[in-house]
Parts: sequence; structure tokens; C-alpha cells
Amino acid sequence: MKINKISCESFAGLSDKEIRLEDGLNIIEGPNESGKTTMVDLAYSALFQDAKVGARAASDKEFRNLYYPRMASGFQGEPDGAVSFDGAAGTFVLRKEWGADGSVSLKTPDGIRVKDADAIKQILQEELGYGQATYKELVFSSQRRPITAVAEILNGAAKDGSLADLTDQVMQSVMETGGMSLDAFEKGLDEKIAALGGNWDFDADLPNGGRKRGINNPWKRSVGAILQAYYDAEQVRSELDEVAQREANCQNAQDARAHAERGFAQAQQARQEFELARGLEKERRNAQAAVDNARTACSLAARAQAEAQSVADQCEKAQVQWPQLQKLHDAVDVLLNQQVQAQRAEQVAKALADAQQAKAAFDQANAAVPESAPTAQDADRVAALERQESKLHAQLSGLNIAATLSAVNPEAVRVIGLSSGEPVDISSGEFAIKEAVRICVPGVMELTLSPRGVDVERVQAQVQQASQERASILATFGAQDAAALQALSTAAANAAMKRDAAKSSLERVLNGATMEDLERACAENPVGEKSAQDIATELDGLCKGKDPRTILGKAQSSLESLVQAYGSLEGLAQKLAAAKEDVTQKAAAVEGAQKNLELCQQKLQELPTPAVDLSAVADLDAHAAQLEQREKTALEQRTEATAGVAEAEALLSQMPKTAEELTADLKDAEAALASLKKEHARWAHIKQVYEQVKAQNVNNPMTDVRDRFCKYLFEATGGALQLNDLTDSMSASITSGTSQLNWDIASEGTRDAISLAFRLALLDHLFPQGGCFVVLDDPFTDMDPERTQQACSMIARFAERNQVIFATCDPKYRQLLPDANVIEWTK
Repeated sequence: MKINKISCESFAGLSDKEIRLEDGLNIIEGPNESGKTTMVDLAYSALFQDAKVGARAASDKEFRNLYYPRMASGFQGEPDGAVSFDGAAGTFVLRKEWGADGSVSLKTPDGIRVKDADAIKQILQEELGYGQATYKELVFSSQRRPITAVAEILNGAAKDGSLADLTDQVMQSVMETGGMSLDAFEKGLDEKIAALGGNWDFDADLPNGGRKRGINNPWKRSVGAILQAYYDAEQVRSELDEVAQREANCQNAQDARAHAERGFAQAQQARQEFELARGLEKERRNAQAAVDNARTACSLAARAQAEAQSVADQCEKAQVQWPQLQKLHDAVDVLLNQQVQAQRAEQVAKALADAQQAKAAFDQANAAVPESAPTAQDADRVAALERQESKLHAQLSGLNIAATLSAVNPEAVRVIGLSSGEPVDISSGEFAIKEAVRICVPGVMELTLSPRGVDVERVQAQVQQASQERASILATFGAQDAAALQALSTAAANAAMKRDAAKSSLERVLNGATMEDLERACAENPVGEKSAQDIATELDGLCKGKDPRTILGKAQSSLESLVQAYGSLEGLAQKLAAAKEDVTQKAAAVEGAQKNLELCQQKLQELPTPAVDLSAVADLDAHAAQLEQREKTALEQRTEATAGVAEAEALLSQMPKTAEELTADLKDAEAALASLKKEHARWAHIKQVYEQVKAQNVNNPMTDVRDRFCKYLFEATGGALQLNDLTDSMSASITSGTSQLNWDIASEGTRDAISLAFRLALLDHLFPQGGCFVVLDDPFTDMDPERTQQACSMIARFAERNQVIFATCDPKYRQLLPDANVIEWTK
């Protein structure tokens, strides 16, 4: 089963709310106390809370206190809600309106709308698969419905029935056999199911053979409890239909008698009223004509007075508005002109300030550009010379000779490096020759050692030439080396770029003008005491936030209309005086017409009022004869109808039970039939689950739950908690390290982890193929970050085969559950 949509018009503090859910993981994210839990409770209530909410039962009182819309003065209206969900047969839409006369409807996938509450409960039971207790403990466990089963199994407490829905049913069925063989137990289940469902077609929900095997052609053998309950209900229904038919006949006869009595009374009254009206008709017609004429005169006089009063009212209104409009027009006109001048002055002043700032920036940047600076070509040339010298020096290097000097006078021998030009240290008598050298013994010899094929003198000349050119360039700009020269070149180029940028900025600010043009414009448009913003604020207050030019135009148009209508204020005053005088005269005329109308009405009222209008009767004598015959016929019909009532009441009195008694019997019979069907479904489900459990582990039906619980608990706590045992009686043993864990002393985070592991284990067991849904309402608030990460991983995998509705106020779950459908919830 999957929930598609939850909605309501009014439920607790929710108003006109709707959320749409998808397969897999759904996150409802919103602040605390914004109604997320209430929306989840709405879905639970729609599925399980009866629509009729009384005033005495404790559960009904709790529902009223929690979910009825409430204002400061008390309850305001009654709650409603709707849930759309996908079941085995397709999409269902369940709607409920709770109250003393609550209503419920269920639209099935084939478009049929079911309104019978018991029938809807049966359909929901079939689609949900398990009862309310399972969904309360495992599926909808929330802030208002914390899971209690975990504490019970951990502390070994006696169960209160909260888990006695599927797993406990299987457990109890196995345990109650008293050790009988599995075959005997299974035979007992088959006999129980057969005793309930003998000769009953559960697919058609009718006896085997269809309606033709009803109470008029009943089965004689293999009649199961369900079929017998069906026959009992059909027999009561047949008797109730007979009573209903006789009651309807009786009611029809009574209605016919009442109708005949009314017809006789009406015919008698019509004849009497006609005879009285014949004597009064002429006098009343004359009096009515006088009243109508007087009323017309009153209406005309009142209309003339209203028209005169309207003219006077318009003059008075114009007399008040004219000076106000003139004052508003003049004030807005002056302020608009002042605003234009202020804006011009402020624009010119800003332009001059911007130009002055740009001019100062240009002057500063221009001063920073050096008069003489190396170019990039100079820096590149020095770098090339340095590389050339390095290559030339390398030609004189590359020797690796170990030399030993033995001389009578070693101090007279000199060894000079031809690449570096520095003497080699030969004082120890042993030295290394790494480059070309010249060995000199004054007055004796001069020996040059160099790499083969190198013209030492030519290379030295080239080194000297490159060194002199490099030194000349560096000396020109006062630099020590190529890097320093490059830095000077870059600095000069940057300064020139800044100067050019400052010049472009100045030209852009001036926009073709000169500084003298701007200074002259500032002198011609000096800034006044009020700024343009101050004037705009004053205009906004005067025009009450509306466009001043629109206000000015409307005021101008209104003044022109007044001038056109009245000419001047003096002309308006004269017209007002004339209008008031006209109103006085018209009022006097109305008073006279009203007095005449009252006199005519008094004369008409003093006449007796005839009950019949004879204006449409052509022949009074013929009409009188018709009324006499009508009265006679009505009397005969009344006598006949009275006899019919006596006959119908006699037939009804022959029935042994009343409709109320039979209705109560039928309700009991149908309830018994529904109860037997539920019992059969429960035993059939027990048989199905028993066979599954038997196939898995005949000796311990809770093996699957225990294995799943153990796996989830290990994962949720990172191995910190271990499930040692989960017995057939749902008693658990959990250890933390070497210590036995007790629920009452466990931390909230540990409780959350155990609860989550237990819920997922049971849900996997109850829905081995997936396809269920589960509600998690801020389930990890007391977990540390590591356990929260582990729990989220478990939820994500669970959502691969099931629907998860995860309500939270913490946005971190967007990252912890990245594949979720996120529903942003607002209050």
C-alpha cells in the first residue's frame, strides 16, 4: 500500500492543506509546531478514527481535544480529511467528516463511491492487510503515538494486545496447541476455516452458485457459519421488506385520507367565501382605485423631492471640494516645479564632483609614470645576454682533472680559471681542474688547458663583449640584473595603463563637456535649501503615496468641471440657495400627497376584506353551482379514503414485529455476518502466515523476526548493541558490551536506535515482498551524528522497496538522504 495524497479543509490547526507523496523516501521538512505531526495524524485518523464522534467515550473526547479546530472562544466547526492511496486493486480515495453525525465515503478504483461505514472498514481491512494495532505501533508511531512494544519486549512486560495482530496471532496459535503435531494443528486450522466458510463464494461475496442459492433455494449441506448468517440476514431482510411495504401502504392510505379531508375543507371554504365576496367586490374595487391613485401621486412627489435634494447635495459637496481642490492643485504644482529645479541642481553638482574626482585621479596616475623606463625589449635583451654568457662559460667548463703540483718554489706557480677569471687554490699541492685554466710560471712557461675543440680566446672575447653590453643596459636604468630590469619595465607599463584608464574615466565623466562647462552650469543652477528627496517626501505625504502628476491632472480636471458647471464660487452659492428652496417646496408637496394616501387607505381598511377575487369569474351563478358540486364530490372521496386507512392498518397489525425491531435484528444479523467474514479472513491469514513460518522454521516462528532485528540493531548502533535472543513470547535480551541492557535506564538515543531496528524488522517480516509504508516523525533527535548517519543509511535501503514518510525540522537530512522527495512544509 502506498499513500499518494493527504489533504484537509480544516483539521486541528491545519486549514486548506495538501501534500503529495511519491514512491520511496519522502521528507516533510518544516519548523517545529508547524503541523507536520498533525498532518501525519490526519492520515491515521482518516484510516482508523470513526467519523461519528460522541461526547462521552474517552477516545472521542481525546480526538475532539486534539483535532477539532479551536479558537480562543472554543471549538470552531468540525474537522475533515481525505487520503488517496494505492492498494492491490488500484487507487482509492477515502474522505471523512468527523462529528456527531459524521460522514465517510470511499471511492474505489472502479469509480464506485461507497458510503456505508461498515463496508468501508471491511474494504480497508482487506487493503491494509493488518489491523489498527499493527499500524498504530509500527507504521504510524509518532510524537503522539510512541512505540511501546519495544519497551515491553525488552523489559519482559505482559503485552496489552498492541502486538496481537499477525505475528502474535501466529505465535499464540502455535503456543496454544499444547505441543500437538504440526499436522494436527494445520488440520485444526482447516476445520476452523471450513466451519466458517462452507459453501460460501468469497470472490463473489455470495453463496456458491450465486443469488439463485438464496433463501428461496438454500443449501442443505455443508452450510458454513458465514452462509448460515447470510441466510439469517436475508430472512430478516425479507420480513423487513414486507413490513416496509405494509407501512408504506398504510402511510399512502393515511395520506390519501388527509388529502381528501383537505379537499373537502377547501371546497366548503371556497363556496362560503364566494358567497361573501359577491356582496363586497364593487365597493372594494372603488376604494382600491382611490388608494392606487393616491400612492402614484406620493411616488411622483417623492421622486421630485429626491431629485431636488440630489441637486442641493451636489452643490454642497462642490462648495466644500472646490477650495480644497484649488489648494491641492497649487501646492502640488509649486512642489513639482521645485523638484525639477532641485533635481537639475543636484545632477549638475554631482557631475562636477565626479569630474573633479576623475581629474585628480588622472593627475595622480600621470605623475606616477616615469620619464625614462626600460622597455620589455630591453629586459628581454639583458636576459638573452645572461643566457649567452652562461653558455659561453659552459664551453670553458666540463673538465674533470685531478692535478698534483711538485715544485721547488710552489708560490711562483699561478693557475687562473679562464671562465671565472679567478685563481685556483693550489696551496695544498693537490687540486681539481673543473674548467679551462692557464698555468703560469713566470720566466719559465705559460700553459693553457681547455676542452678539446674550444677556441679559448674567441670564447673569452665573446664573453667580454656580452658582459659589456649587458652592463651598459643595466647601468642605463640603474638595475642590477635582468629580473630587476624586468620589474622596472613592468612597473612603468602598469603606471602607463593606470594613467590611460584614468584619462578614459575622466573623458567618460565629462561626456564631451569641459570642467569650465560644469562649473558654469553649477553656478547657474545652485543647490537650494530643500533636496529633491525632501521635496519628493513632501509630495508623497501631500498626495498620500499616489503619483503627484496624476493627482495634479485629476485636480485640474475636477476644477475645470466645476467651472464649467457653476462658473464661479459665487455662482455655486446662488445655485445652492435656489436648490434648497426647491427642496422645501417639494417636501411640502410630498407631505400633502402622503396625507391624502393615508385617508384613502383608512377608507379601504374599514371595508371587510373578501377572501375571493371575483374579477376573473364570467358567470357568478354558474360558478356558484360548480362550487356546490365540488363540495359534494369531496365529501364522497373523504368517506372512501377513511375506509382505505382502516383496511391498511388492519393488515399492518397482523405482522409479528415492527419495522424498528426488524431493523435492529437486521443490523445484528449483518454485524454477525461481517464478524464471521472477518474471523474467516483472520484465520485464513493465520493459515497463510503459519505456512510461511512453517516453511522457514517449524520449531521457532520468530526466527525471521529475530534475525532481522539482530541485523538492524547491529547496523543502527555500529555493533555497540547485540541481540542475544528474541523468544516466541516476544521477550528480548540485548547487551551493551558485557552488560544486560534495561529499557528504563537506556539513553533516548539508544531507545531511538532500538525502536527503529525493531520496527524495520517487524515490517520486513509482515511485508516480506515490500510495498508497505512507514511514518518516521523526527526519529533521530536524540542520536549522535554517527548513529544518525547509520540510521539514515538503513532508512534509504528500506525505502528502496517501501514508502517512507519522514517528518523533520532539521535541513541536514537533505544531505543525509539525498535521493528523497523533499516537501517544504509551511505553517
